[in-house]
Amino acid sequence: MSWPDTKPCGVARGAEAGGESEGGQEKGLRSPGNGVGKGFGGIDLPSRLSYLPGMSRRLPDEAVLSSMSLEELWRLFPIILSDSRPEWAEIYRKEKKVLESAVPGSCIGRLSHFGSTSVPGLAAKPIIDILLEVRPDSFVFEALPLLQKCGYREMHRDEALMRLVLVKGYTAEGFRGQAFHLHVRPCRDWDELYFRDYLAAHPEAAEQYASLKRSLKEKFEFNRDAYTEGKAELIAAMTRRAREEMPGRYIPGSAC
Repeated sequence: MSWPDTKPCGVARGAEAGGESEGGQEKGLRSPGNGVGKGFGGIDLPSRLSYLPGMSRRLPDEAVLSSMSLEELWRLFPIILSDSRPEWAEIYRKEKKVLESAVPGSCIGRLSHFGSTSVPGLAAKPIIDILLEVRPDSFVFEALPLLQKCGYREMHRDEALMRLVLVKGYTAEGFRGQAFHLHVRPCRDWDELYFRDYLAAHPEAAEQYASLKRSLKEKFEFNRDAYTEGKAELIAAMTRRAREEMPGRYIPGSAC
């Protein structure tokens, strides 16, 4: 069973692709019910998360979501597009502080808000995507217990490519409060950061992307694979142009 729309980060330059850029969905993502990420049900969320309206104080029973078919999950978590909201930037900043308080500063290479909610004026699924780049590379998985204490639970891991995806805001009754996708990776030159900057710098490209998303949402509200695949070609083309315009902007250096 696959979890809904994980939007894993794209690939670093020179790395093998494991999914699509920006809003991509990696094929075959498995739920923690397949033996990854045990024991998340019933964890109390810290009081410092009170800024999220309606956020459940306890994580839902993992077994309920794990028992659902892919189609049932897509119905429970449909494609939702919202007009751009100025509060998304502030929600990210507050969550960034939560993460910085949970993870040792010496292990944080870079924290970034990416995806459509990071681009002012762009319609988006109201999910905050965060990229946490860590050092050393091995800390990708060592960070998991610290992030669980912030209310996250594991959705997917790839130990070969050193990728960990965690979520917050998904319950057996649907979305509750603010949803987050947290992508924990080593410090690399990730595609998503270039794509984000390209959309912010080119309003006409952002509108083209938004128009495509609206069209796909009308066709594939309850089919996340088709929705994601429909964006892949345009995302790849814009990311190539972004790298041409901004060569090496996110190559890890002293800041990562």
